[in-house]
Amino acid sequence: MLQHLKADPERMTVRSAIDWGANASGPGAEPVKFFPPSEMERLFWEGYARPGMESETNPFLRFNVRDQMIGLLDGYGGFRHCEGLHMWVQDVVEEPGKSGHALVVINHPSEALVSFRDPISGREKKATREEVLNRRYGLRPRHLVKRGRYHAGWKGMDLNRDKQAFVHWLDETAGALFWMLYLGYLRFVRTPVMEQRRALGGYDHPFLFVSEREPRRGDSNAMVGDPYSPEAHERNHEAAVRRIGLKCGKAYGTTTQGMRHAYGQTLMELSVPPQVIKKGLHHRHFLSQVPYTVPTREAVNAQLNAAHARREGLQVPVPPMGHESSQALFKLHRFIVSGDIDV
Repeated sequence: MLQHLKADPERMTVRSAIDWGANASGPGAEPVKFFPPSEMERLFWEGYARPGMESETNPFLRFNVRDQMIGLLDGYGGFRHCEGLHMWVQDVVEEPGKSGHALVVINHPSEALVSFRDPISGREKKATREEVLNRRYGLRPRHLVKRGRYHAGWKGMDLNRDKQAFVHWLDETAGALFWMLYLGYLRFVRTPVMEQRRALGGYDHPFLFVSEREPRRGDSNAMVGDPYSPEAHERNHEAAVRRIGLKCGKAYGTTTQGMRHAYGQTLMELSVPPQVIKKGLHHRHFLSQVPYTVPTREAVNAQLNAAHARREGLQVPVPPMGHESSQALFKLHRFIVSGDIDV
């Protein structure tokens, strides 16, 4: 009687008990190109130096701090370059129990919850980022707007039940440098830019990274302080790469994606366990046993710190933050605290 419900055996498919990823068929994976390790630090301190600003006494204005921060997220935190463009100002805090280091949280651009105080009842409430963007700013999540400079892609990542993931720094100095750059960026760059924007009648928004210059003539839809666009970041990154004498292209590993590839390559060279690599790169697909072995955030950090301690004598594709970055960190901190211009 139920013969009409029988499936055609030739059309039946059996799902594997193992998750092999998005597509397990086809040719094997090819080695990816990654950013040259010997040039990473030059990119930060020569490539991201602002042309014509050599005499500027404020280091947060002498360098393109915004792109330095994104470079740290990509090369030392394993981000895809568009992921950082979804960040809000509040997504960076000081690491609990580790003074002077950044804890960076990446939230799902529309589904993650935001806590806020209701102006009428005074009670603490929660709403999704999509709801907050719409109600408070009249905006949509950037990945849901498919056209224009406001759009920023979102490929998806391994998130926890709160729709969040954490940056796991490849080098602790990178976390300390990011925190110092973040403080200086808010004080000397983003705050003045957004004040200028509001004076011109522009709308407010919570996105951390913003455009810093007046738009080109004829571009009536753009305004200083707009959320930083992927296209603008790509152009600035390419200019920084060329500034240190390198060609910019996928074949050379010098694109923004090459920074993320360098992060993954380093973890592999350090013999970090596959579960930690998956967590560091925020990949969702792995063998089915992974849900039972995925480490906590604290365990991931402990593994990376242990690997960093073992790296002496190893040849790794991205070296630890070197003397130049350590000296810059010290001087940036001194400038923030005392305004000392000897930087």
